[in-house]
Amino acid sequence: MIIAFKNKAADNSLTSRLVSAWTNSPWVHCELVFQSKDLLCVSARPGEVAVSARVFGEVVENDLWEFYQLPNIDAAKEREILVWLFGQSMTEYSYTGIIWNQVLHYAHMANGQWFCSELAFWVLWNYGILDSTFDAPANWSPAELRSLVKRSCVEIDKRSLLTS
Repeated sequence: MIIAFKNKAADNSLTSRLVSAWTNSPWVHCELVFQSKDLLCVSARPGEVAVSARVFGEVVENDLWEFYQLPNIDAAKEREILVWLFGQSMTEYSYTGIIWNQVLHYAHMANGQWFCSELAFWVLWNYGILDSTFDAPANWSPAELRSLVKRSCVEIDKRSLLTS
């Protein structure tokens, strides 16, 4: 399993510009990428049913992404995580979570709602993928999660994903 981080230069959407301004970082979105499922990308995305899956090529349209191999995940654990994520597929995107946590810096988890880095942190922590002291998942921006991931995961090249 891989986690991917999108640089704001990958698109010039209003959402990317706002996240970048709020977090003072160019890292504006993250996706969980399932290697055992032909690089299926799962994330919480604004403007869609919150937690949804897309084909890799629909998500990663350019080279302005970074990819990190997550440790200790076999195909069985990927399936377990994917089943849990699909159970979240009828939840809403957490616009209130973004405002409370990323703009106002006030810890607030909206039940039944997710934004990308909140969802990814919860998965990484809950499934024991990253060794981190628990913190409210909603406190993590894409940039902060990327910093945590960089400390313990190996960065991989997009081309190696497409050829494996």
